[in-house]
Amino acid sequence: MRKIIFSCALVCALLFIVACGGSNNTDSRTINHFLQAFEDGGFDTSNRQTPFFQMIGANDGIQFIIDNEFHSIYSFSSESALIEAFENHPFMATQGWVTNGRFVIETNVNEVREFFLNIE
Repeated sequence: MRKIIFSCALVCALLFIVACGGSNNTDSRTINHFLQAFEDGGFDTSNRQTPFFQMIGANDGIQFIIDNEFHSIYSFSSESALIEAFENHPFMATQGWVTNGRFVIETNVNEVREFFLNIE
């Protein structure tokens, strides 16, 4: 009887750990998802280049120009990795970088920032 109760408790604990542990990785969006959203929103992102995303611990990044202003989007492996990047690189917060899930945008243009925040 004890073995059955122990087995049930162990299965419940494992299910709880798996359910909670995977919550940061459910975001299947990519940089291309954000670029397509900007294009669909009427922004021209065809002038692109790759920034040095590794310097802030990001997995990927893209930089594009809208109205002669540079905008960079960086993706991280998880939201916790993004939080760690903000802790390790305080300029990200002081320069007004905003996040959307595990993504962050570097921009000084409020219209672009607000658009980024509303991408699902």
